[in-house]
Order: sequence, then C-alpha cells, then structure tokens
Amino acid sequence: MTVTAPRPAPAAEPTVRQGLLTGRTVGWAGVAFAVLAFFVALPPLTIRSPIPTVLLGLAGIAAGAWAARQGEKRIGWGAVAASAVGIAGGIAATE
Repeated sequence: MTVTAPRPAPAAEPTVRQGLLTGRTVGWAGVAFAVLAFFVALPPLTIRSPIPTVLLGLAGIAAGAWAARQGEKRIGWGAVAASAVGIAGGIAATE
C-alpha cells in the first residue's frame, strides 16, 4: 500500500469589496430610475410635464449602459429596456 501526501487546499480568493459603485448596484439603480420614470407620471403626483419622466429615464439608460459596460450584461440591458418602457409609459400617461 502506497501512501501519498494529501493535496493542499486551493488558496482562498481574497474578497475585495468595491463599494457601492459595482456594476450590479448601478444596474439596479437604473431599474429604479426606470420605475420612477413611469411612476412620476401617474395620478397621485401632479406632474403633467414629460420632462421629469424623460430625465429619469435617461438616467436609467445611462446607469444600465454603465452596468453593461462593467460586465453586468443582463441587469444592465434590462435597465436600458425598462427605462425605455418607463419613458414611453410616462409620456403616454402625461398626454
């Protein structure tokens, strides 16, 4: 019977915390901007101009594009699509 030395455990990868500006958190912020872009045009608020809707939607598109550029493709492009829908819905609700 041959005895072999046990293999050493693989080195643990250090966990690096990057703060709040990770691709994932910025992507989710883009989704939140998209929801707000549509919500500000709904009746409980008395904003009847499409400008806040468009500005919030553009912020969501920018955040989604940045998240996609950082490697978070699904949430990034999801935020871009949700922002486009939020802008369209918000403009339709104000007209």
